[in-house]
Amino acid sequence: MRLSFLQPRVDRLGANKEFQRIAEAGLLGRLRAPVLLLGRDICSYAHFSAPQLPRSSRRRAASMFALSNSPYVEGGSLVLATGRGLGVWWWDLSRSADAIARQYGRTRPTVRPETLALSPGDGWRILAIAGGYEAQLWSAGELKASVWRKGRFDERAWADLTRVHSGDEATSARPPSPTSLPFDVQSATLGLDQVQVTREQGMIMAVTALATATLSLTLYLTGMTLNLNARTEGVAQQTNEVIQSIPATEGRGQGRREDARLTAFQTVARSTSPLTAAGAAIGAAAIHDLTPLTLDASLDTLIMTLPGSGADQVEELVAELEGSGYFSDIRPRIEPGTGNLRVEMTVIAGQSPLEGIE
Repeated sequence: MRLSFLQPRVDRLGANKEFQRIAEAGLLGRLRAPVLLLGRDICSYAHFSAPQLPRSSRRRAASMFALSNSPYVEGGSLVLATGRGLGVWWWDLSRSADAIARQYGRTRPTVRPETLALSPGDGWRILAIAGGYEAQLWSAGELKASVWRKGRFDERAWADLTRVHSGDEATSARPPSPTSLPFDVQSATLGLDQVQVTREQGMIMAVTALATATLSLTLYLTGMTLNLNARTEGVAQQTNEVIQSIPATEGRGQGRREDARLTAFQTVARSTSPLTAAGAAIGAAAIHDLTPLTLDASLDTLIMTLPGSGADQVEELVAELEGSGYFSDIRPRIEPGTGNLRVEMTVIAGQSPLEGIE
């Protein structure tokens, strides 16, 4: 089941350094890092095949290949699964980095080539894209080849291309007619399948978020009862300072004192926003089909422990957490004894609460 409210914002950046909005964020999609589609005219592609290597080592080998074979002097790279294989994408940072920094600031968008936002094909095809033409070879959902050029593929260029890349694929002597396809921002080829969750997972997400919010509120109001962190002493001191700053009023007695204590707790809660931070962290993990094992909070730090399977998605998870606007200085690491993923992050003070959370 695809849940559109988890859909992140999707933009496109072309060689002209102009941004185009492709899709708006869903209700909870604004917690996710925006997706940036890079124009095909500033990207290059290579299919990576190393069947002789163990499956567990292929992605690492592909990453090394990407770093050592960039066609650009200043290039970014990305390794993504394509079918049962791996694809390596590079893009020209000299034509994109400045524009990305101006558009997103500290937020790190999830970068994808625009080719992957189009439905996959079968065999050879030519697409009219990015003011030019892209020749693609697909086989069993795997992108075997992708070559872009400004002008049309004539018969000679087509023969040279298919001779190098076709393999066992049937190839026509003449290039096919170019076609145009609409963007599909939920295409599986984008590598964003974590947007899709089952109905049962959605219910678990809702119940977990509610239970965590209730537990966090109880822990916060009971102060140091559970001794979550030694820094709660600072919260207690801050509370007492607020209480003492409220002048006593004759005849109000203990009631006045309790009002002062409630006001103090509200003041501290507004400055630290523990529920807002916990909810944003749980939401970022749930998008990647991860459920926190533990949550530990101090005055300005949140520590979330996730199953070890989260290590495979750590870059995307960090981008989601940063993109939410509630966290900075995110420090993921693997716990030696358990193999779990421990993520420590600093809560940014003064952020507005999520919709529906006060």
